Amino acid sequence: MTLLVICAIAAIIVLLEDFTEMISNVMGTITLILHFTRMCFVIPLILWPLVNRSRSIKLCNSAIDIQIRLYDRLNPNEPIKHVGFTLLKAQTILNILVLVMNCGFFIYNFYMFPQVRKLQLVVIHYGFALIEFLISVHHVNTQIWAIFIARQLKEMVRHTKSIRQDALRSIIALSSDLDDFKKLFGSIFGPMQIVHVLNVFVMCSVQSYVAIYCLVPAIVASGERFPTMSHLTVLNIFNHLCTSVVYVDASQKEVTARRKHVLRNILPIACLIMMFAYLGSVKSLRDFNLMMQSVMEIVHLIKYCINGQIICYVVVWMYRYSGDVVRLYQDMIEMDNALQRLRPAIGFETDHHGPMKMLIALAILLRAAISAYHLVTLSTDDTPVSIDVMLILQGNVVVELILDLDKIYLVFFAIYLNKRYVCIEQMVRTNDAVQLVGTFEAFGRLLTVKERISQTLGQPMLFMVLETFVACSVHAYLLMFFAGTNAKTLLHVLANAGQLAIHFLLFYILTHFYDAVERKEAELRSALKSIQYINFKQQTGEQKDFYDLINLKLMMEPPKITACGLFEINLQIFYNVFAAIITYIVILFQFRGFEKAP
Repeated sequence: MTLLVICAIAAIIVLLEDFTEMISNVMGTITLILHFTRMCFVIPLILWPLVNRSRSIKLCNSAIDIQIRLYDRLNPNEPIKHVGFTLLKAQTILNILVLVMNCGFFIYNFYMFPQVRKLQLVVIHYGFALIEFLISVHHVNTQIWAIFIARQLKEMVRHTKSIRQDALRSIIALSSDLDDFKKLFGSIFGPMQIVHVLNVFVMCSVQSYVAIYCLVPAIVASGERFPTMSHLTVLNIFNHLCTSVVYVDASQKEVTARRKHVLRNILPIACLIMMFAYLGSVKSLRDFNLMMQSVMEIVHLIKYCINGQIICYVVVWMYRYSGDVVRLYQDMIEMDNALQRLRPAIGFETDHHGPMKMLIALAILLRAAISAYHLVTLSTDDTPVSIDVMLILQGNVVVELILDLDKIYLVFFAIYLNKRYVCIEQMVRTNDAVQLVGTFEAFGRLLTVKERISQTLGQPMLFMVLETFVACSVHAYLLMFFAGTNAKTLLHVLANAGQLAIHFLLFYILTHFYDAVERKEAELRSALKSIQYINFKQQTGEQKDFYDLINLKLMMEPPKITACGLFEINLQIFYNVFAAIITYIVILFQFRGFEKAP
């Protein structure tokens, strides 16, 4: 209550000083609304424990009585099971992290901006951050009782199936007491649930507007200042998502590529790898004999080992070849500048990356769903799960998300080559003799970019092929395994089907676009060959010599995009990997047959 009074006094002081300025714009108005609603929400939260003190004590005593009667009397030989609060613990940890981040952000503003070094502003910033934390903690407290009721109902159903007469009588009596407990819970927490729903609505609305308010003007401004290179700044998404350490800087007059966020992008992944390797090694050594007795455990072990090794190689490649990636970016920028000089009106209006951004969002959402799937299945499992297993599973989800983003990152370069081939082919078919020399030079530049892509990105492509083969094989095996069991494994089937689908989808898109590069290049070469037969009689000797030079250039073997020179990246490798996956699944099921044999 003291905190609320202090925050209210500070807010009134600021409001009296800057009221006219705050209501003159939308951002100030919604900030005022947000702080006012928080104060309105925290008042019933403060009065709630005072009004419901006796009933809250009665609720706790009823919960203890139900817990004792359910476990001690029905199962005297079984220890009292702990209610699974894994999700609520994670939510509490997130609330603490948000509070720490808010305080850190305010400290940064305090030292960077002298105008916020006022006592009333400091009180408002820290006070309302703490109020928001208290509201979120109370929300967690409300959810505890709902989970408690759900767990007791689950245990009662389990005991009912045992068909013991004494158990059935006790269950009937307990069900009546549990109904009374639910009514008491609803009468105490019902009004507060309305408060929390309104709080979530206001918070989501305000924060969504703030995000749009901050992001959209910057994106529009950057697109207006540098329209010809806005298509390359999409690569910065991968820099922000820890997939690349190279950044396209469009803040100056000339667009350049440079290394940025190297430590920020590599250090978290390196820490994740060390944690993943340590916990995985400890668990594998501890349960190695048990794991070798099951094909399912073996395929999981293979998958995690391969993922761990591949992410190590990816991190090393990100740092070691960052200079080559910078040069590749610079070649792409120079390539586009050359095309822009040839046709100033080109504008690269076809460079829309909406589908690729949707693919990034799809990968992130699916991995978030897989993370939630692990939390739900482990928290609802009757067997207690150790924290190291939970960390291994969640760490592997993050690793697979990074590898998914790497595949999408590689897809961008194939899209880039395809669109540049189409652009040059359109320029060739205009039959403009003045631009023909520049167009042919642009074709040579594009071949150089293609060769550099093959040299620079060959290793990641090899890693992605290996990761796709292992992941698809494992998830296809698990999908058929769970689909063939009689147990209720619908959630497991959906989870493995989703992971199999995203791996196949990303790998098919990757190989499809690189296969399209070869087709577009063949069409461009055909267009270049055909121009020497147009107006052949009117051609001068110099023009014929130039066409002969073009013909000689076209007769040379074009560079191929390969995985470290081992094989070309095209649809053929997709079909080969698909066939290898089927073979691998057959082998796994044969081993499973040996496992079932006596």
